[in-house]
Amino acid sequence: MSAESLSIRDVDYLLAIKRANGVARVSQISSMVHVAKSTVSLMLKKLMGYGLVKNVGRGYVLTEKGEEVIKEISWRHAVVETALAELGIPLDEACRVARLIELYLPRETVLKLWIALGRPTRCPHGDQIGKVTCCRPLS
Repeated sequence: MSAESLSIRDVDYLLAIKRANGVARVSQISSMVHVAKSTVSLMLKKLMGYGLVKNVGRGYVLTEKGEEVIKEISWRHAVVETALAELGIPLDEACRVARLIELYLPRETVLKLWIALGRPTRCPHGDQIGKVTCCRPLS
């Protein structure tokens, strides 16, 4: 499962689990992504089928594969956002647009952008590129 094969909504759930700082409960995820608990349960089954999430006790965590995917997506977001900001696009808009296209660009394209930008280590918000703390909002 690669970042490019996930939907924006799939990523929202993965980020919600990551941001729970430990084991994420269905109710936490539900409030973070603004959907019913039954919807969360269905999505978690899908993500477990992809091998990105696993059930631990009464909650959910990312698998090693899920952690790798989130790291890749966070890196993509920061690189695309940085490129857009460098073009003079306001930061809020750069973040919003990066979120819309980050999954659709081939990894090689994002890598070329990163190299052309001088291999930045920080996003326009000052966060380390590759960390999940960058601005990327949940929908």
